[in-house]
Amino acid sequence: MNEKWKNWLSKKEGNKDWFGTAFPILLGVGVIFLILSNTHISKKEANIQTTQLHEQMQQVSTVTYEEQLSRQLEEALCHMVGVGKVRVLLTLDDGGEVSVLQDHDDTRTEQEETNSSGESRKLLENRQQTETVRDAQDQPYVLRQNVPTIRGVLILAEGAESSVVKQELLRAVQALLGVPADQVHIAAYQ
Repeated sequence: MNEKWKNWLSKKEGNKDWFGTAFPILLGVGVIFLILSNTHISKKEANIQTTQLHEQMQQVSTVTYEEQLSRQLEEALCHMVGVGKVRVLLTLDDGGEVSVLQDHDDTRTEQEETNSSGESRKLLENRQQTETVRDAQDQPYVLRQNVPTIRGVLILAEGAESSVVKQELLRAVQALLGVPADQVHIAAYQ
């Protein structure tokens, strides 16, 4: 029995040299894999959060822009000669574009390791983090907002039975919105 233990221990010592060399390498590869996978997840999460923020802001700003523009047109057109009550409906082609201020933090770390057998290797870590800058009310700080493109305009107006009034309404809408005549329809208000 004593001989079996000696053989077993001598095998373990032989394995210990292999293990002593391979373990630091495997450990280093594992650490690099964890770092890279965490960095990749962070980038994905940051991109998803930024995309969701842009979509939410576009939805809110589109409704607000559409309603505000409709009200302003109604207010302006109802004061024209020969026009009474006015109702304006707009159709937007897209949600426009909102650009928010973002803080980018890029970090690069270099590390050189030497194992017990004297072999050295360099570990490089690149880390990117993006965060949206917010104001005191925790709202994203908007750098630029491009308005949505107008697809069509419907104007319902008292007095639109007259071709002169209809032409004046068309000219006013084209001047204010910059849309071509084929995207504007004017009908009598009932």
